[in-house]
Amino acid sequence: MENRNQKSRRGSALVLAVFIMVLAVGFSVASAFLVQTETVDIGFNERLTQALYVAEAGLERGVQYLNEVIAVVTLQDPFGGIDSMPAEPFTNEPLMCGLQTIGEYTVNINVLPYTGPGSETADTLDDSWREIEVIATGIVARNTQGQVRRILKQIARIELKSSEVFDYAYFINHWGWWFGSNIFSSGNIRSNGQFNFGGFRPTVNGHPRWDRLVYDPLTDTYDLQGYKDDNGDGLTNGRDGGVWAGWNIVNDGSVRGQPNKYDWEDQVPMPNLSDLSIYENMAKKDGATIKIGGSTIVDAVLGDDVGEKKNIYLEGTAENPIVIDGTIVVHGSVVLKGVIRGRGVIYSGHNVYIADDVVYENVPPNNGTPAGTSEGQMEAFLNNPNTKSADGLGLFAREHVVLGDYTSGSWQSSVSSWVNHPLNDSAEDAGLDGLPNTRAGEDGILGTDDDDLLEGDGIWSVLYYTQAHADAGQIPAGKNVGDPIPGTGEDIDGDGVYDGTTDMNEFYIDGNGSGNFDSSLWHNMPAGVTNYNQIATSNIGNIHAAMYTNHTVAGRISSDAPNRNLLILGALVSRNEAIIYSASRFLMNHDLRLLGGGQAFGFFLPKTWKTHIITFAFQVVY
Repeated sequence: MENRNQKSRRGSALVLAVFIMVLAVGFSVASAFLVQTETVDIGFNERLTQALYVAEAGLERGVQYLNEVIAVVTLQDPFGGIDSMPAEPFTNEPLMCGLQTIGEYTVNINVLPYTGPGSETADTLDDSWREIEVIATGIVARNTQGQVRRILKQIARIELKSSEVFDYAYFINHWGWWFGSNIFSSGNIRSNGQFNFGGFRPTVNGHPRWDRLVYDPLTDTYDLQGYKDDNGDGLTNGRDGGVWAGWNIVNDGSVRGQPNKYDWEDQVPMPNLSDLSIYENMAKKDGATIKIGGSTIVDAVLGDDVGEKKNIYLEGTAENPIVIDGTIVVHGSVVLKGVIRGRGVIYSGHNVYIADDVVYENVPPNNGTPAGTSEGQMEAFLNNPNTKSADGLGLFAREHVVLGDYTSGSWQSSVSSWVNHPLNDSAEDAGLDGLPNTRAGEDGILGTDDDDLLEGDGIWSVLYYTQAHADAGQIPAGKNVGDPIPGTGEDIDGDGVYDGTTDMNEFYIDGNGSGNFDSSLWHNMPAGVTNYNQIATSNIGNIHAAMYTNHTVAGRISSDAPNRNLLILGALVSRNEAIIYSASRFLMNHDLRLLGGGQAFGFFLPKTWKTHIITFAFQVVY
């Protein structure tokens, strides 16, 4: 973001971006349940150690196999591949050291019975999980005395759940630049790379994080559970939360508010929207609609029928607001502005354009923020009748989110300078961590063990579908052996296609390098509109929505009225961000109703995989 009112640093900006959705299962030692002991000689002890190494290698191979299965699943049948895994994928596999065989391992994988939500109906549209038991047996010969065996067992819970990126007012899957002293956040902020405040004095008022938000239908109340003591003071006093970064937090000495700082944290995976089928299924199942003036404009999905227009223009007024109910999927682009009533989300197969103010008819109390950050205050906000009746909107784009009138020269020149900045590089040659400019690793020294050697090597490193995937029925419709597996390796946005750095032409409404477009390709477009500047302005003061893209949020927003603020009520989640603004204050208020997967919104948020380690154990068998 660049604050055009900030005289001390005209180049000040907040330009951020994000990383890749990496499916990973972490395994760590927690406890030992059985160790048999006896008097043994040195040779036997050596074989015990060898058997442990062999078992560890087997466990790692089992975990790798599990990751490979997860990598190829689709949202249409997320647990189908997991439930059908072979019970013993590896039997008597040798562990070699050069030409010498150290031992053999056998791996068993057991999918434990599922008893979670939806188990009665096997409804994979609901949040659900599986518990996976991986058992690795390491076998080493004991001369003429038989064998030494060591067994390692791990149980992990794998969940497909609404992404945690919406727990933040501002989330960037890239480097974070927050330059401007008039930026105010009510809610947590996070980047998967470094977060740089540039010596400016923004205000960050974080709030505690929670494991879950539970709704009790009998009492019609929400209950926050699982308080996260992020600052480690042993207290649950509401003074947690703040700023997170996957790398370090720098130039932050002047940050105001309650800015607890947590750097070198684990990256939070971004969901990808390459497959919208699960959201289409939800839209049709729930009979979702968009209406204006009593007329149905969209019935669940737009663009799925032959001859149906794929793009849509939506404008609401105080007399005739845009009335949204449920999950909507639009195969093309969405242009939206005006008054919103109801609750729902719009998944766009291309770009989302915010052409003017987007405001709720019924705004939650205090613009979405509680009176304080204690558990009682946050729950009181969520259970306030005015909160429960307030409107809510999610705008989720497969490509970009464009703010303001991109046809103006000032918009183009301002945004271009940040989209093309070296630290805003989004080319999918960023290495294993999905972040550019990290080839030297965390120590900053090339030639050391933490180097990201895949970054900038000119090779798009991803996994590909094999004949084994075909034989197992794991290749989705439209894909073939040899095609990239979406979301693997350096496929940061998860679409299975290599992407270079964002091109300014990608923001144009028809991709033709001008503001002109063919209105005949647009559903609900007013007659006579042939240029985007006829329906758009950059003089925007309010955006009431949770916005998401795994690409770029870009815009130049001005506030012509004296002392006018720019307010984002909801969340801003993206990989890259290039917002240049002029306003008295830039306010980002995290809507607490997004907690717990948007349950209090009634939202169906984008999904990611999450893994919890349940138990670890080892056993020695002679």
